[in-house]
Amino acid sequence: MLDELANHEEIFQSYGPPIQREPGMKATPTRFLFSKKVVSLEERQQDKRSKAYKPMLLSTDYERFRARLLYVNNQFTSEQSSWEELFAPVVDKTSVRIFLTVCAMFQKHVIHLDVVSAYLHANLTGPARYITLWGDEKNVVRQLFKAVNGIDNAAQIWNKHYNKFMLAEGFVRSSRDNCLYIHPDSSVQSSLYVDDILASADPDKKEELDRFVKKVQKEFIVRILGEPKKFLGMEITYLREQRICCVSQQAYIEKLAHTFLLEPVHARTTPVEANVYDKLRMAQDEPDFEGPYRSIVGGLLFIFVCTRMDIGFAVSLLTQNLAKPKPTHFLLAKRVLAYLVGTKSFGLILGGQPSSDLSAFVDASFANDQLDRKSMGGYIVFLGNSPCSWSAKKHRGIVALSSTETEIVQVTEGLKEVLWMQPLLIDIGFPDITSTTVMHEDNQPASQVLLKGPTHSARTKHMDVRVKFCGEVLAQKNRVLLKYIPSKWNFADIFTKPLHTVRFRDLRSIMVHDLTGIINNSQFLQRTFSVLTDFVQSPFKSPSSSMEQTALY
Repeated sequence: MLDELANHEEIFQSYGPPIQREPGMKATPTRFLFSKKVVSLEERQQDKRSKAYKPMLLSTDYERFRARLLYVNNQFTSEQSSWEELFAPVVDKTSVRIFLTVCAMFQKHVIHLDVVSAYLHANLTGPARYITLWGDEKNVVRQLFKAVNGIDNAAQIWNKHYNKFMLAEGFVRSSRDNCLYIHPDSSVQSSLYVDDILASADPDKKEELDRFVKKVQKEFIVRILGEPKKFLGMEITYLREQRICCVSQQAYIEKLAHTFLLEPVHARTTPVEANVYDKLRMAQDEPDFEGPYRSIVGGLLFIFVCTRMDIGFAVSLLTQNLAKPKPTHFLLAKRVLAYLVGTKSFGLILGGQPSSDLSAFVDASFANDQLDRKSMGGYIVFLGNSPCSWSAKKHRGIVALSSTETEIVQVTEGLKEVLWMQPLLIDIGFPDITSTTVMHEDNQPASQVLLKGPTHSARTKHMDVRVKFCGEVLAQKNRVLLKYIPSKWNFADIFTKPLHTVRFRDLRSIMVHDLTGIINNSQFLQRTFSVLTDFVQSPFKSPSSSMEQTALY
């Protein structure tokens, strides 16, 4: 707490001296918010003057005790702002995976910076604000000058301040992600998530990265954390010489299991059972569940979005019952968590040899929900051999009348994601990405409809807008190539239906890998990366046979 007050008073000068409160003056109360955070030894060494650290038993990490001065908004002292006045962008997680993939491919130098008390670097604008501070006398207030935590638009004020600094240094914002910056001359690229900065530079331009870090240090108070090890709840192992970046969430999975699995459970081989729809149908007659269902599903959703696409179908089912969950739904969520505990060492392997190939796989399962007969769809997009974007969602607002229509709906969703990714990849150094983009799907009638556009047919004329959108994109030369692939080799099949163990493991082996003991085995990693390449070149070769050969190394 003393460290926090020192930051406000001595370093940032967040508020003015105490003054007497005048009649009619509105003042907002403040309070301290206490929390703990596990940090590495390197981060501890960056903050030697602080005494708010405690070494952890049987570990080289430290526990940092944090106290944040919180501006307490209330209806009597704060004016409500519109959404447009509060919005502040953060880097998309897909952009983070693309960023790490490109860094690993080209053996770039990467550094992680943490801005200390980021919001306090930005000055408040607008009418003067007054606060009452802990420890001050009664009827004494202070004028607030900085965007402290709790102010409704503090994040936006900080983001604008950082953006102004980056533009002044010659950086350009990505056309697709406002928190991804590219310097056109120095090869330095940077991403921002609130107060966490990742920056990279080409192997022969490390001095440019060092120069950027010095400029950031001059403008802000930062901790230099070296190569990224933890970022947004993800554990990162960056092996520059091997062109590898491993990303997992083992610590977060263990934390979630400690909260919700209060007794030992058996490891599961799949996230959901093959007869899960029968259980969901029978659960409709159960009473509502009053426990922490939303909390556990929120944790599972975060894991799915960051690193574990193999639980996508299960998470999609669970999120459909947030309003009125049943006891069966909570048991299904615990089963997914038990599966994650048994595979907590699994994660993404990004990087590999430089490649500008963008390969998308889309799939949909027609009317598989027995309750409302809506379809389930999903897609996954690879940059080279690295999975960078994925989705598993139930088709909302539409009940498809045929498997062809279901597939067209999903191809539309996949195309929208690819069209978003292409300009982003052009920004970070892949100018020819549009000529190497292939989308795979497993429905031949849908391919014929999209490529030839027969919307006059009674079966397809109600889909005219989607068909016209896809047809226009696919008709453009060197934009996206739509390619038919047998269902057996469609990787997106894992997102659309409950699978038996053998089929599930077949598809999972392409997406996530057991990182235990293989991080230092470059031969295994390189062989793992060749699986997707071999498959794309020879689509009728089983990916599982390739993985069996991989296991021999």
